[in-house]
Amino acid sequence: MVKVSDAELEVLKVIWDKKEVTSNVIIKEVEKFHWSANTVRTLIRRLQAKGAIRVIEKEGKAYIYKPVFRKEKYRKEASKRLLEQLYNNSASELIWQFCEAGDLNVQQLEKIIKSIEEREKK
Repeated sequence: MVKVSDAELEVLKVIWDKKEVTSNVIIKEVEKFHWSANTVRTLIRRLQAKGAIRVIEKEGKAYIYKPVFRKEKYRKEASKRLLEQLYNNSASELIWQFCEAGDLNVQQLEKIIKSIEEREKK
């Protein structure tokens, strides 16, 4: 899986959300980070070099970018890597960490349990 920096991930999120997008739209969407246009263009070039995005066409002087893989695939791979690196491949340790930190409420835990039970029925 492609590894991206936190800043590259913010750009990639915009591209996932928009499906197809120009650099000018990306620059506008990430204004909250106060990055210069050149910084955003550098992040776009890095994502291209890593194979995370590609140019699908040119519109005037602007290129239109599209993601190479879906957000869900990236999330799945990133989650696996997180479990491997920090939780010894144990999802229960991860969930326990969230419980201990108070980040999960009863309704969320019930939803997790229901999902597990439905998966076991299959």
